[in-house]
Amino acid sequence: MRLKKTGSIFDEILGGGIPAGSIIFFSADPSLPSEQILYNLCASRKTYYLVTERHPKRVEEEISAAGFSNIEVIDLRDCNTFKILEVLDVADDANIVIDTFLPFINDTALLENIVEVSGSDKDILLYLCIPKGSCEETALSRLIYICDVFMDIRAERTGDEIIVKFAAPKIRGATPLTKYVRLKISPNSVEIDTSRDIV
Repeated sequence: MRLKKTGSIFDEILGGGIPAGSIIFFSADPSLPSEQILYNLCASRKTYYLVTERHPKRVEEEISAAGFSNIEVIDLRDCNTFKILEVLDVADDANIVIDTFLPFINDTALLENIVEVSGSDKDILLYLCIPKGSCEETALSRLIYICDVFMDIRAERTGDEIIVKFAAPKIRGATPLTKYVRLKISPNSVEIDTSRDIV
């Protein structure tokens, strides 16, 4: 299985990268700036970032402030599936992010197209972003089953502190990350939080 490197700390966390052709269910606590994690996961390659619910201009500003230049933002607020199919057609050795995938979660024809493309020779990684608690369980379970990778980003409160935790308990073709890793997120970086190891 070929691994696609992220060019960030996630290569270390995920044991070298993510299997090529993976469809990734990116489940994040909506109270966290999880897009910073996405930008870092996409650091090393051309990325098409399709925005369905936020203003593309704001996303572009965040990406620029974080120091990334290889991410192309595409306005998908009209929920036009043709734009997704167009990107799937032209993308090769690239990342595709759909943030969020909520408007398309019940679109069976689109999901079939996505599965077909992921099974081709294209070295794409496709991130389907779903905020936790945002859709009904049946559609959610089906999508998680279809996806090759499940990434879980959650916030936990410990005393006066919010802890950000990352895990990938499902990675087809590679060893899953079943133990949560604590992260420190800032506007221009994501780091492993080792503060609990300091005596």
